[in-house]
Amino acid sequence: MACKMVGGGSDGSLDLCARVCLIDENENIIFHTYVKLSLPVTNYRYETTGIRLEYLRDATPVRQVGKKIQDYLCNGEPIWKIQSRTGKARILVGHGLEHDLKCLEFERPEFFIRDTAKYPPFGVYR
Repeated sequence: MACKMVGGGSDGSLDLCARVCLIDENENIIFHTYVKLSLPVTNYRYETTGIRLEYLRDATPVRQVGKKIQDYLCNGEPIWKIQSRTGKARILVGHGLEHDLKCLEFERPEFFIRDTAKYPPFGVYR
């Protein structure tokens, strides 16, 4: 999973998740959407995000984005089955996932997360 953040707040320093993309292990796009923001954007950070105002006009609400991600990651099973480790779920891989998940208002059991910023086989562990 990868997210692109635009800036909110008076100085544009508040990270707001404006775009989400999920790909599978074969690099096929599974889900891609722009996220409808609850706060006004004060800095689109266009140079790094490529996001413009018009891309967010018909964006998907954040709760709906979370639901679609959850459905895919949990194979349609309820989260309580996944949390009890009795269900089958996909591993979520990305860089800085804690930050991305927080911005998406989305929770995921840690045993189903591989954050390349923290996971030794994928990156530098600090």
